[in-house]
Amino acid sequence: MKVLKIVSGKCFFNTDGGIDKPISDIGKDDLLKILDMIYLDEDYDIDPIDSDTEIYSDVERIIYESVYNKIQDFVSKVDELKVEVENEFKDVKEKYKY
Repeated sequence: MKVLKIVSGKCFFNTDGGIDKPISDIGKDDLLKILDMIYLDEDYDIDPIDSDTEIYSDVERIIYESVYNKIQDFVSKVDELKVEVENEFKDVKEKYKY
């Protein structure tokens, strides 16, 4: 599923495979859903953005770039986060293992 996309100079996000929503409407719950998909290795895609990408609204560009960069940062750290979580709960898993 494409969670961030740029179409005809406008930016959108999608968290459920339904209708794309304007990036200016994205909220913390939406961001959490996107990060959760990435953490759980669900299929997702993101349109890249650079200085040549045509976006008509400066506000949309700023929001999209910010969200895009945060997601890319999270993607680069997700394996490390999984190891940390696994190590943190290793003792608990052993204690309650049947």
